[in-house]
This record gives sequence, C-alpha cells and structure tokens, in this order.
Amino acid sequence: MIRKTLASFLILSMVLGLTACSGSKEDASGTGNETAAQEEASAQETESGEEEVPAEIPEEARKDVIAYLTDGAYASGDEVLKVGETTVTADEILYQAAYQYYQASYYYSQYGAEFDLNGTSEDGKAYTDLLMEYGMDSACATAMGREKAREKGLELSDEDKESLASYYETRVNAFGENLWESALADGSIKEEDFSDEEKQAWITEKGTEEYEFNLLYLCNTKAGDQTSYENYLYTSTLESSLFDEGGEYALTPEELDEKVKQYIEDNGVIWGRCILFPNPETAASQGGEAQEETAEADEDAHGLKEQAVEVYDELSAMADDALSQAFTEKQTQFDKSGYPAGEVQRYTSSDSLVDGYYSGLAALEPGQVGITDETDYGYFVLLREADDPDSLKETVSSSYRSETFSGLFGEWLEEYGIDYSQIMTDLDAAAFFNKLINLQKTLQASES
Repeated sequence: MIRKTLASFLILSMVLGLTACSGSKEDASGTGNETAAQEEASAQETESGEEEVPAEIPEEARKDVIAYLTDGAYASGDEVLKVGETTVTADEILYQAAYQYYQASYYYSQYGAEFDLNGTSEDGKAYTDLLMEYGMDSACATAMGREKAREKGLELSDEDKESLASYYETRVNAFGENLWESALADGSIKEEDFSDEEKQAWITEKGTEEYEFNLLYLCNTKAGDQTSYENYLYTSTLESSLFDEGGEYALTPEELDEKVKQYIEDNGVIWGRCILFPNPETAASQGGEAQEETAEADEDAHGLKEQAVEVYDELSAMADDALSQAFTEKQTQFDKSGYPAGEVQRYTSSDSLVDGYYSGLAALEPGQVGITDETDYGYFVLLREADDPDSLKETVSSSYRSETFSGLFGEWLEEYGIDYSQIMTDLDAAAFFNKLINLQKTLQASES
C-alpha cells in the first residue's frame, strides 16, 4: 500500500506538536469505520466565524457540499490544478483537508486534549492554512503519481480495475455491514428475521445512507472519492514499478544488507532477553502485597539480590549449547517483566528503557549473560542474543522506499511547477473549516 509521502499525518503531527503516532489515509477499500471519531472531531470549536449551526442539513449542502462550504467560490468538479494531463479538483483537495482536520481532532482526543483549530504553528502559520496545504499536498501527490504512471505507460492490474469498477458498491457494503453488525449487537434486529435477500437490501439501504452521510461529513463527493481512489491505485502501481524487483530504485540484496548494517549501527540495535526480579514496590504494582519501609522489607530486598545473583551465576556457568533453553526455563520460573519466556526482544539506543537496562545489555557480547545493578524496578539478569539483521530487512526496505518516493514527489512538484500559494486563492480556509464544523454538528444532531 502506498504511504502518504507528502501529506503524511506524521508530518502534520510534528508541526502541530502531537505526540501521537502517524495516522495514515483511510483504507482505500473503505472500512465503514469513519464515524468512530466523528463526535471528537465535531466537538472542536472555532472562533473564526459567528455563523450559526443550521438546525437541519441545508439543501445547498446536499446539492453541492463544495459550493456550500466555500460560499460559492468553488463547485463540485471544479478544476483547480493541472498536473500534466491529470486534473485536480476542488473536491479532492477539500476532502483531504477535512480529513486531516478529522485526524488531528481524533488523535488529540486520544491524549485527553483538544485540537485548537484557531492555533498557530511555531513559525506563526495558522493551523487552518496548514491543514489546507496538507490537503493540497495529498491531492497533488496522488495526481502526480497518476500522471507519472501515465507518462510511463503503466496500466492498472486486472485486480485493481475490478476494485475500481466496484468501488462504490464496496464502500456502501462496508458501511452497511458495519451497521448490520452493530444492530445485531444492540438487539435492534435479529438475523433470523431476514432472508438473505432482505439482509442484503437492508445493508445496501443503510450503507448508502451512511456513505452519503460521511461524504457530507468530510466534504467529499462521490465523484471526488472515486477519483481519489483511482489516483491512489495508479500511484501505488507507479511505486511498485519503481521499487519492486527490477525497478529503477529497487535495492539489490547487497544494497539492502548494507542499509540494514548501517541502520543497526545508527540506531544501536541489539537483541536480548531478561529475567526481572522485582523490588517490593514493583511487585506490589503487579498485584503483590505492598510492604512498608521496614527492616523486614530491607531484608527481602537483600534476599532478592541474592536470588538474582544466584540465577546469574548459574546461567553464567552454562555451556553455550544449553544456555538458551536454561534461560527460558529461568524466565518461566522467575521473570516478572511481562515479556513472554523465550521471546527475543529488539531494542535501540533511543528506546525508553529502565536506567541501566540498555547499557547493561549493550555491554555484553552475543551469548553472554549479565546482571544489572539495582534499578527502579529491581534486578535484571540479561542475555545478549545474536544479532538478527534479517528481521530488520522489511523495516529498512520500507523506510528506504518511503523516503525515496517522498524525495521524488518533491522533485516532481518543481518539475510540474506546482505552487500551493497559487491554488484555490479565492478560498478563506478559516471560514471553510468554521462552516464545515457547523455542518458536522448538524449531521451529528440528525443522527441522534
């Protein structure tokens, strides 16, 4: 699956100061789950305008949501940019901008915070303008991908053509089946009351309503949604042609091995296992009985160290061919770290680990056993495992692919002379988002 290289939510997160992980574009096949965070998104307030929330869904919005939200500056299907022979419409850009806002609101809510749409970035740029730029980024990225695919004479696979032809039906069914399962779960319907034909009719009817609801909610249109998906498929096809075996930017096995080696060095990657002998405080947090700071507790702590050292000494004396199995057995018997016994863990120098854990493991050679000084959690007996570079190949290859593809998009922006400051100049971004939020509130109210 293509990664959103220019308008990735990871970049948005960094600019807006989010701590959340990257949020990717919704599954292009449609899962029907877009409503999961709509309440969080619609709960956000904006002071960019004083327009009242409409009591009912405006007919103008149903007729042309693009024209409605832009106060007539643009209409559905309006061409706002040409990338070679590929057209970018207002629908595509505004949907992507609305989706980025939806993502920002959702991820902030996961950390108990609100996304302040009226805020500004560190360089003083309004978030509303940034969101609109990311909408342009995303729409232009897939348009450039499609155009480059056309220039290279690439065609969609039969599977992709079939997926494109059934896209609307797939979307409707995804929404409808999600609603069907929810209705079964809450007892509002019973499966035995429906024939197969009646069930499909129910799914189609409810799914169509929900799909149309979500199009309005995210400032999208059926045509814009279809075009976005088609561009996505062509961009994915282009990516495969460039990076799969035999492609212009494909890594040879030797090049990949070298990149993996460099990745291990740059990130201090090591592999290992541990046996945690928890101190009384850690044991209590894991469900044991807390102890007061008494001589008895001190004696228990001393006994804990002796136990850890005893296990360490025993393992250290093991022959190499018996060590791994013996360590697993000791993990099963003593370990309270939460790691599955026998499962090798991978760590990097930037991981947030207990003080002394990483350094203790890194100081060992593969096949050596070590023990930490007392940490905040207790004592760790460590086993440095052999390096496993093959387990990193997919990660490194994916990173190379994403970064290189992103770089190509940057070059293509210049090649096609795309200047975001000259796109949709008649649009007031703050007013657009204010009106969008009010429409979302009305849509939510209509569902209650």
